[in-house]
Amino acid sequence: MHLQSQSKLLSAPLEIRRAIYTQISSGHLHALRSQSKIRFSGCLQPNLGDSEHAGYERRVSAENDDASQAQWARRLSSSWGPHWECEELALAKDEKLCGGDLYGLGFVCKKMFLDICDLVAESLVINVTDLDILQSNPDDSSPSWNLWDHIRPRVQVLNVTLRLPVAFYTEIEGNAEVQDEAAGRSTTAVSTAYTNWMHFWVIICGLQQLRKLHVWLDHDDESSWSVVKERQVLTPVFAILATELKARSAMCDVPAMQFLFNLPKLHPGIAKPETHFVEEIVPPSIMIKRRYRQRYHRSMSDDGALSVAYKSDFPIMHEIADFYSNESLGPIMIPVQEFEEIERNLWLTGQDVHREIRELTSLNGFSVCYF
Repeated sequence: MHLQSQSKLLSAPLEIRRAIYTQISSGHLHALRSQSKIRFSGCLQPNLGDSEHAGYERRVSAENDDASQAQWARRLSSSWGPHWECEELALAKDEKLCGGDLYGLGFVCKKMFLDICDLVAESLVINVTDLDILQSNPDDSSPSWNLWDHIRPRVQVLNVTLRLPVAFYTEIEGNAEVQDEAAGRSTTAVSTAYTNWMHFWVIICGLQQLRKLHVWLDHDDESSWSVVKERQVLTPVFAILATELKARSAMCDVPAMQFLFNLPKLHPGIAKPETHFVEEIVPPSIMIKRRYRQRYHRSMSDDGALSVAYKSDFPIMHEIADFYSNESLGPIMIPVQEFEEIERNLWLTGQDVHREIRELTSLNGFSVCYF
């Protein structure tokens, strides 16, 4: 290997070179497939879900013309979920934006290539947004210079963001139920979706240097997240992760793993203990964090025109809750959690929640459309 002795950068100690490389990195990168090859782009580290990030912030401008509505609708339907802006950056026509400065440095010379591989694998957070990105890349014509093949086995922190079709989850649910009923049999037919889903988590467990795994899940429809039977979808995944964690606990040279699953809040009128993690009873090694789901969604007319539709998942009385949670109200301030509990009880006791909210809004002078 040529030592590049004439280069002041490459002749500097490794710690100094790393400090320099770090200055041009945000600390987070997206790995994405482009023309059968893996590329990297920067991550803007977006908010992953709260009442202030419901999709309205994705507007193109204050204008309400058809073109602006269509672009807003496309952003709302991004398969990258909260990373929609990262997707726009990654798919920009500008080659510099598309590859990212840090990615480009990896091809200056072999020594810098190895430096960047070490830095990305050991220090940066890698983000993936589809199920096949972690697989090998056989189409690459230069495997020895494939940055992803060098980095992937050594990734230490991985963020997974998956916004999948409802039909995909439904197919997984069906297979999970069949697998339960057919325990002990070897003739159970398995769908492609179920196979791909389970294979994805097996690959993750094969990342021997992985320490932290953060998973953000949603579907791509305006209906409630709770139409997905998350218990059937995730219980097999939790079993795989728990088995891997147990195996690693017996190894001295393999790091322990931390798992966090970021899921939308459950709708009390839909979710059931047998199909959802209503009481959040999961393996002790796995944490579930609930978030607000986006309330603005893409809509398409019969003639193919794109527009934006508004539909809340639980809680639907969020605007009243946001108003009363303002500390400036003093003694009449009510925490958001209390409003959520009120609405949850309304659903669970079978009351007409929409009517109750209409009455509440009229009493307090609100003119808000919740549905």
